[in-house]
Amino acid sequence: MNWIKSLYRKLFAYFSGRASQDVSAAIDLIALALPIVERIAAFTPTRSDDEIVRLFRDYAIPQAETWLALPREQRGRALLQVAAIQLKRVTPDAADRIIDLAVQLAVVQFRAERGQGR
Repeated sequence: MNWIKSLYRKLFAYFSGRASQDVSAAIDLIALALPIVERIAAFTPTRSDDEIVRLFRDYAIPQAETWLALPREQRGRALLQVAAIQLKRVTPDAADRIIDLAVQLAVVQFRAERGQGR
């Protein structure tokens, strides 16, 4: 995890002003976002409809049907949305853009640690 955090800090150096504050805040939330991403990945190894419904039920997020109506190749967005909603519950004062970035960075870290390229 240290090498990824180091990489994120280098990325942070390329931004200035408000953007750098947002990136820094998102980096700080990765530790909270990663367990959420890991749990979602454990729930949805194949991303089948039943797993998505169970995931939404477990996190008490309404309207799973809306996400199930998406074409299968777009359902990954539903999983990212669940992670963002859950992270927002843990950090209610964080801006949505920071929550979204933290979740995306946590997914990158999750995949890197497990050697997944997608």
